Order: sequence, then structure tokens, then C-alpha cells
Amino acid sequence: TSDMISGNTIAAVTLVSGGGGVFSGHGIDTRNTAGLTVSDNTVTGLEFGLYDEVESSGMMISGNVFGGTIPGSGNNYGISLDDNTNSVISNNYVQNSQYNGIKDWNSQNDMYSGNVVTSSGRDVTTGSTDGVGFNIYPDTDGPVTMVNNYSRLASSYGYYIADAYLDAGNVPTGPYSVFTGNAATYNQGTGFYVLEDALATWKNNTAYSNGGGQIVGEGPAAVFGSGFYFDYPQQDTISSNSATLNVSEGVYFDEAYA
Repeated sequence: TSDMISGNTIAAVTLVSGGGGVFSGHGIDTRNTAGLTVSDNTVTGLEFGLYDEVESSGMMISGNVFGGTIPGSGNNYGISLDDNTNSVISNNYVQNSQYNGIKDWNSQNDMYSGNVVTSSGRDVTTGSTDGVGFNIYPDTDGPVTMVNNYSRLASSYGYYIADAYLDAGNVPTGPYSVFTGNAATYNQGTGFYVLEDALATWKNNTAYSNGGGQIVGEGPAAVFGSGFYFDYPQQDTISSNSATLNVSEGVYFDEAYA
């Protein structure tokens, strides 16, 4: 049977209304693991709620709560993965993170389902304006699947998705990324920002009332926030999505290529 970390409560700071700051320490630190289950834990007030950096695979991360309900009681990062493969991250609740709710870089074939990320980078004590709900950057190591996730009230992007495909000799290679049923609402920046996507499927996603945040260095009138912003997309399939009441464009394409 696989190892399991379940049902623990881990807190590193006294939770005081209006408190917060930049924290240190890792709540749950996992490395070089295969098939580990992390479920039903509550982690608050640390640099990383869950930190997995070194080539883990097949993890099941589900039903956890990262961050407290009081503003300033979140972790710097709720979940942070790097070089992870074939893991399932589902039904977690991530709140009041100082920076990113969920950060996943240089990974491949991870699946996100039913996660809720709220109020990333919204702590007034740190002045963070770069909070991102889901920061997913496979860096062409492989695809990601995201189904029925929700990002709201981030101080920047709801979702930041970059290079989510496998690059085999400068040629995108399947399987390709799939994004269905996800929602982004009331984020200060763009709901879904997508950089250099290739042959991905975007279907039945919702971007509602995103935007209004200030572009750093541009002045108070320079607000931004599209529903969906595709930057250098390549042969994506985009259908049956909804973009309503966003500050800028509903769907914006920049330098699409075949």
C-alpha cells in the first residue's frame, strides 16, 4: 500500500485579524515520492502549505485546506509542486495565500479537479499585487488537465497557464492539455491568461467580472482584465466558453499561429 499523510492540523503563527506577512517553513514537505496520498489536512501560516520539489509522481492530493479564514492567515503558497508527474490534485480549498494559491512548475500530466482557490495576494499587510490563483507552468515538459476548478478574488490572474504541452524536438506532441468547466470570477487581473498554448482544448469555462487591477508602473488609470487572454496560441480548440462583465476583452488573441 502507498503512504498517507492525513487528518493533520499544522499551524505556525498566531492568527490575528489583520496580521500576516511573509512566512517561512513548510507545512508538508515531500520529495522523491511515488503514490503518496495527502488528504484532509489543514495547514496555515507557513511559506508553503504543501511543498513537493523533486521528481515525485502519482501523488493524490485531496480534501486539504490550506490557509485560514482570517485575512493574513494564509500560507505564502498553498500548494507548490515542481517536476511532478501524473499526480491528481482534487477538491482542495486554498484561501488567503500571500502569493500563489497553487503553483505547479516543470510538471507533466498532472490533473486538477474541483479545487477552489480564493483571495490570493489580497492581504493588505503585505501589499501583494501579484497573487495568482493557479500558476501552472509545465515549461513544455508535458500537458495538464484542469476540470471544474474555481479561482476568485486574486490580486492578479485567476489562472496563469504557460507552455502546457510536450515539446518533442520543437514539435508539440500529444496528449494535449484539456481545460473544461473551470471558472474565474472577481479576480483583479485577467481571468485566464494563457501563454504559448499548443493544441489544447478549452471548453465550457467561465470568466465573470475579472479586471480592475492596476498594471504595475503604468499609473492609476491603466487597469486590465480580460476574460480569456491567449498569447501566442497554436491550434487550440476553444468552444462553448462564457466571458461576461470583464473589464477588458471577453476573449483576446495575440499573435496566434498555425
